[in-house]
Amino acid sequence: MTQGRPGARITADGSPVDVYTRLPLDDDVEIVAAHCSTGGSVLDLGAGGGRVADPLACAGFSVTAVDDSVEMLSQVTKARTVCCRIEDLTLNESFDVVLLSSHLVNTPDHELRHALLSTAAQHAKVTGRVLIQRHPPEWFDA
Repeated sequence: MTQGRPGARITADGSPVDVYTRLPLDDDVEIVAAHCSTGGSVLDLGAGGGRVADPLACAGFSVTAVDDSVEMLSQVTKARTVCCRIEDLTLNESFDVVLLSSHLVNTPDHELRHALLSTAAQHAKVTGRVLIQRHPPEWFDA
């Protein structure tokens, strides 16, 4: 973790921890529930401070939150945590739902995007779902 202004918690990739822990939850729980019954397993890739992982765990899902920032994961209180870069993740388990949110797939790095998607696919059950959050390229122009 690097420091910006005194007291600021900034991760190595420049993400402000305090900002990410204050982001509101959208309809993420409902979206996952539409693809997985309560009690099902969810892998939240790039989970940050648990904005989605913790509410999913509270809703009865078995959630594993993955992020490469110990500082971010220290904010997760309900889900199981794994500190690892997504593209390096190899768990010996598969999940009903794998989340790749926070627009991570929008990276301009083709190799990284492929690695992120490969990790998501690798960890989904044969009958599982991979749910991806993305913006169309023209969104960034606006």
